[in-house]
Amino acid sequence: MLARLAYGLLALVLAAGCSGDIEVPQTGNVVVLHAEPGVDVTVEETRLIFPAAGNSDLLTRVPGDVLVSDKGTGFLRRVISVALEGETIVVMTDSADLGELVKDGRVRQELSAKSGKLDGQAGAFAGMDVQFSGFERLKNDVDFKVDLVGGHFQFAPDMEIDAIIQEGRLDSFRVVASGALDSLLMAEIEVGGKIHKDVQKKLWSQKYVSVQLLGSVPVVEVVELSVGVGLIVEAEGAGKIRLSGKASGTLSGGAEFLRPPGAEEGDWQAITAQELVFTPEVELIDGNARMAIAGTVFAQIEVRFYDVAGPAIRIEPYLELSHEAGSPLWVPAVGLRSDFEAIVKIPFVHDRYWKPFRAQLFDLKKIFDPVQFGAQTPTGPGCGTVTENGFCTEGIAIRCNQGQLAITDCAVQGLGCDVSPETQRAACVTGCGQLDYKGACADGSLRWCDAGLVRTYECPATGPGCGYVDDLVGYNCL
Repeated sequence: MLARLAYGLLALVLAAGCSGDIEVPQTGNVVVLHAEPGVDVTVEETRLIFPAAGNSDLLTRVPGDVLVSDKGTGFLRRVISVALEGETIVVMTDSADLGELVKDGRVRQELSAKSGKLDGQAGAFAGMDVQFSGFERLKNDVDFKVDLVGGHFQFAPDMEIDAIIQEGRLDSFRVVASGALDSLLMAEIEVGGKIHKDVQKKLWSQKYVSVQLLGSVPVVEVVELSVGVGLIVEAEGAGKIRLSGKASGTLSGGAEFLRPPGAEEGDWQAITAQELVFTPEVELIDGNARMAIAGTVFAQIEVRFYDVAGPAIRIEPYLELSHEAGSPLWVPAVGLRSDFEAIVKIPFVHDRYWKPFRAQLFDLKKIFDPVQFGAQTPTGPGCGTVTENGFCTEGIAIRCNQGQLAITDCAVQGLGCDVSPETQRAACVTGCGQLDYKGACADGSLRWCDAGLVRTYECPATGPGCGYVDDLVGYNCL
């Protein structure tokens, strides 16, 4: 059976290697060490600590030498002093710059991540595919409870990282992520009294590491992806609601630094484009409190060199909901914002050539018409042949409710659809329900069962869509 992990294609323009040692000639005062941080050496902000055993050559290093690691997340440090302290060798260091070691060169990396129902490839760049399934209590105060009840964040970007050094100066630097986004956040919130609460929780992170050669110097690049959720609630009274917000489509975000010919410094410019669709849902469970709620999935793509904090692209799908006590109307809104920041020096050039930059790439928001709980939205002329018990198809529960079709897409909630043996009614259930490995397609949405969990992926609108492949793969993005 095929694995359901995303796979990627890694293209390195210069020389690359993700395993084993890169054999680099020791030239000048640059020393390449095959020492992995946290395993062979302790890396601190101002010093490197090595075991004395097997590292006696370090005692011959002099101030001004540059130590480079090509293992793990690596490091790039200039030696200030070296001392033998008991059974360790302590090297006091300062940061070093590639522009001082290589006067002209280029580091370029293109990472392409495809998602959907595809074979896994260990170590490949797979983008973000995070499923929020089952209840997870984020907050449990006497007057305030928050449960994450479902959702997902899927972003399979093509990453472009490109840096050019000319005459020891940073000539251009570009970081862009472009791809298909599909996000859904579902939460239950219960309040009692007058409150103002802010809940933030990081749920997932992953690093992708690769190594290139810039001249004779190995450059370790780390792309770190992380996803979390957050809720800000201001309320007065007692009530419990379930809300969800969905954002899907395509987007590009990033920035580019360019230094004009002959200029001492350069300037940043933002890179942005997007085409998105927003959908809100809200359900009153109990009570009638005044509420103002802002929920977000926060995701960050951070590009590091030698695991030193570097430029970051932040993507935040969010939903908002407001309600006044005594009013039958609730006002939902869904949006997406994205920011870029490069507020620390990357190790390409000296500080004086590096200009900090922060920019909001975009903030899109759609405010929907007020909704009233209990109102039915007809989806067609009656129920036709659909009964009150209904049926499941493609991870969707379809029933007849008071003469109108009631359609619930269980799969987008991370749930399966099945017919209850007790009530004989089609309903959303934990687990995969009637979905299996081969899966199904629903209006371009791929959904399948993976190790007891329902997975979904919105096939890119620019492609052929979702369809049947063969008896082994089943349905997939084509």
